[in-house]
Amino acid sequence: MNILLINPPVHHEIRGPHPFKAKDMGIFPHLGLMYIATVLKQNDEFQVKLVDMALEQTELPQIIETFKSFAPKVVGISSYTDCLYDLYELVKMLRQTSRDVVICIGGPHVEVYANETLESFPVDCIIRGDGEYAFRELCRRVRDSKSWTDVLGIGYRKDNINHLNTPWQVENLDNLLFPERSMSTLSSVKSAVSRGAAITSICSSRGCPYQCTFCNSPYKIHRMRSAHNVVAEIDYCYQTYGIHEFFFFDDLFNFNTGRLSEICDAINNLSYKITWSFRGRVNHLDEEILLTCKNAGCIRIHFGVEAGTERMLKIYKKRINLEEIKNIFAICRKIGIETVGNFIIGGPTETKQEIETTIKFSIALNPTYVEYHVLVPYPYTEIYKDMLAKKLLQNDIWKQYALHPQRNFDPPLCEDTMTRDELYKLLNTAYKRFYFRGTYILKQMLMLSSLKDLLIKINGAFKLALIVLKKRT
Repeated sequence: MNILLINPPVHHEIRGPHPFKAKDMGIFPHLGLMYIATVLKQNDEFQVKLVDMALEQTELPQIIETFKSFAPKVVGISSYTDCLYDLYELVKMLRQTSRDVVICIGGPHVEVYANETLESFPVDCIIRGDGEYAFRELCRRVRDSKSWTDVLGIGYRKDNINHLNTPWQVENLDNLLFPERSMSTLSSVKSAVSRGAAITSICSSRGCPYQCTFCNSPYKIHRMRSAHNVVAEIDYCYQTYGIHEFFFFDDLFNFNTGRLSEICDAINNLSYKITWSFRGRVNHLDEEILLTCKNAGCIRIHFGVEAGTERMLKIYKKRINLEEIKNIFAICRKIGIETVGNFIIGGPTETKQEIETTIKFSIALNPTYVEYHVLVPYPYTEIYKDMLAKKLLQNDIWKQYALHPQRNFDPPLCEDTMTRDELYKLLNTAYKRFYFRGTYILKQMLMLSSLKDLLIKINGAFKLALIVLKKRT
């Protein structure tokens, strides 16, 4: 039986007033769908095709042709709220093409908007929780012409009533097969800050135990793979695909310092050298563990700094302070680990003076790269719930969008102290002040390691210049 897995395109991505699209910063394979595909293909149980429309820049007419020629019995599609309109158009076209195929949606969006998806999308079911085994069981039931309504994780609608089964959770992540990366086009994978090597993303844990008020991740139960299992996947990628640069895509990679040290030791025991980077927090690091990471090939850490004032850090419930941030960035600079600082402007009650302080703080930290974002109160975040409770929004904008996806949806912002246009101008100002410094440009030129690296930097600089120098229309 044929199974088609699809990651939708991102033509109408909701980014708020942000100068870059997500693909400008880097585009990586969809690990979630690859995990599912690998489980389905085990023992040749199903014939599986994965089309990553975002990665491979596949257009809707192309995927419909693929659908017709491959003739799947079941289609599984990933979902993200910020790409919902593209998802809706895709599902609508698939359903118009076939009334018989079983269409199933999984991913972060349906975790938050399960009922709304079942009410407004022409799908047969959704899957909440970990999708690997739930989706396989769904496919087995379809193949065997059996009812699938009692499968864990499944949600469906019958007689205008939604039914949501208990989400499926994989207790031991080490039991999952390594995702088969050949399911997508490896040459399409790229990162704006990579060093030009063959690169892939890798996930060593799921969920995050922190409760940041702006975070819209629905996965709060933190589960980690063992160090041995993680490095075994690295070795598999190196031996099978020749990949030797890795980006740990975990929400929080360095939560457990002991495990991080074990991963570094295992990497050092490999017979070859790799480089890697991760997304982490400053309060789980010190000079000793950073040196351990550096010696094991860590070249870059992406930090969620968010703010340059203690007041905003408390509002965001970051549970870090400015001294911790400055200390870790200084250590990284001293030992030669690149840093990416992520900053938010336009938080609840944040003043223009506080935003100016954050911009100055970001420059003083002297990270290798920065990303600035105007805060978008995403659905079910504490900030969004608070705005609804205080009547700062006329209605539940995100719920309405989930029920009726729109092509040009303008997400809500925190406009209690500044207007949308003022926040946009401050965002452009922040990018211009950081990246257009003469000393920074010279430093980046000295860091160039290859022609590919040069071309990536030129492309990024060109896009940045076009954006920050033009007026908003």
